[in-house]
Amino acid sequence: MIKVVGYTRLSQESDISISSQKEDIIRYCKKHGYKLVRIFDEGEKSSGWDTAREQFNKMIEYILNPENDIKGIVVRDPSRLGRVFKDRLYWVLHLEKHGIYVHSVIKDGVIDPNDPQDLLIESVRAFSDDVIKRAEIERSKREIQKRKEKMLPLGRPPFGFKYSKDKTKLIPNGKEFEKALEVIRLRDAGFSWSEIVKRTGVSLGTAYRIYRRKSIYIRGVHE
Repeated sequence: MIKVVGYTRLSQESDISISSQKEDIIRYCKKHGYKLVRIFDEGEKSSGWDTAREQFNKMIEYILNPENDIKGIVVRDPSRLGRVFKDRLYWVLHLEKHGIYVHSVIKDGVIDPNDPQDLLIESVRAFSDDVIKRAEIERSKREIQKRKEKMLPLGRPPFGFKYSKDKTKLIPNGKEFEKALEVIRLRDAGFSWSEIVKRTGVSLGTAYRIYRRKSIYIRGVHE
């Protein structure tokens, strides 16, 4: 039985969910009789750049190890490999040299770089995705610059906060904000980080960040 691995990635809120991608990959492998060894899950909000994708890089190292005898990567669609035109085509061509093929659930088959029609179709799709990705990046840069010029907050709100309707300031976000205050109260009272995590249910990293930004939470109480 041919051994393959799956790969999932989610980079946009409107994108296909991770669970749906996994279900599609499992269904595809059962249909075609492939042995799915494992699924490398990049999770949410990963970028399309190789250096930012830990699981992708681990997958490449894993499948290029001859001892694992992997013959294919199954993705819901080739854009999971990345939206950058040259990178996506590079991996399709490079892996084929090692006897490893990219399988697309949407195509319901292998992307064969030796088939001129397959390569042409994938080239057009990769180029189209690349243009869209770069346009998104430029829009984001312009939006960030506008917010900087207006001295507005940037990025995802800290734990316990949300943006006001006009996106101009941070405001307390209900029970989550109360939990952040509890982290601060417990730490000020001398509790260890492990005790704080156990009592509040927040992760260790989140607890660290909350306490490091203690001043914004105190300001939030008085606003």
